[in-house]
Amino acid sequence: MTIALVPAELAGTAVETLLFGVYLVTFAMCMHVLFSDRHRQTSGLAVLISPMTLASLFLFASIVSHWVLDIVRLFDAFIYGRKGSPLAFYAYIRDGKNVVKTALYIAQVIVVDMIMVYRLFHVYQRSWRICVFPIVTITTSAVSGAGITWQFSRLDPGVDIFTSECGRWIATAFSSTLLCGIFISTPVLAHVDQQDEPVRNMQATSIRFFFLLVHIVVESAAIYTACTLVTFVSYLAHSNLQFPSLDASSPVIGIVFCLIIVRIRLFGNTHFHVAGASAVASADAMRSKTRASVHRMETLAVSVHREIEVVGEGSALAETPGEGKTAADGKWDSFQVYHAV
Repeated sequence: MTIALVPAELAGTAVETLLFGVYLVTFAMCMHVLFSDRHRQTSGLAVLISPMTLASLFLFASIVSHWVLDIVRLFDAFIYGRKGSPLAFYAYIRDGKNVVKTALYIAQVIVVDMIMVYRLFHVYQRSWRICVFPIVTITTSAVSGAGITWQFSRLDPGVDIFTSECGRWIATAFSSTLLCGIFISTPVLAHVDQQDEPVRNMQATSIRFFFLLVHIVVESAAIYTACTLVTFVSYLAHSNLQFPSLDASSPVIGIVFCLIIVRIRLFGNTHFHVAGASAVASADAMRSKTRASVHRMETLAVSVHREIEVVGEGSALAETPGEGKTAADGKWDSFQVYHAV
């Protein structure tokens, strides 16, 4: 089924707007955990100039700008009638707003890939060896992205984007981004399987499996990789589905990045634990420890005796229970009893 250009652009703007609202919520959560007194150990200024905060603010500015440009282009096509018709306007690739929007998307991809490599570097005990290949793919994406932006700014009107000279740059950029995402996701999932004992023992029907699934999707940036894959496949198939998928990728990048920040700040990143499963296990252990401390059983040594007075037949005798020994024997039974405190 062939998708026309104008409906594809309209669908892309609608999907991007929907995901943009989700991104605003995740961005607010990200800012809260970054600047909250509960989670930060340094001053507010130090948090503000940290790499994670700067990356978050840059992504926020670029994603908002990307969405605003799409809305403005929508008005240009349907309200102001630029280029005569919506079809002619959207087919005009060298439009300045489209070129800037493309550059913003490429910058977002590079930033989020660099952050993923930074996390991979710390997860694997600051090993540079595992980061060599992703750095090469990011460099390739940056160079090819610059080539795409340059080609778009010089593309003649009416030229098919699927058969134009910029096609090689586009294929190189998407393939490099996909390789980087897959290469980073694989060690992440392997590390999850190695480090989390509860994950290997959990049942598929338990609630912890749901938390594990969410954790894997967040940590591996699976949504972002899926959007990139759909866009690339659509381009190779010469389908206009690439346009809504490409527009949706911008807020998805921000959503994935913010979710990673929130997960790290709330559940830690030292041992790369599963967020849900580890949180549930920790909560269970804490509750058990609390109950043990409240109802702790201590051993006390207690000596018990009783006196039986026999009237008319002898003197009073002190007898230990069960054994019939008298006080004259000098022996007392000691009983171990448990006293709850």
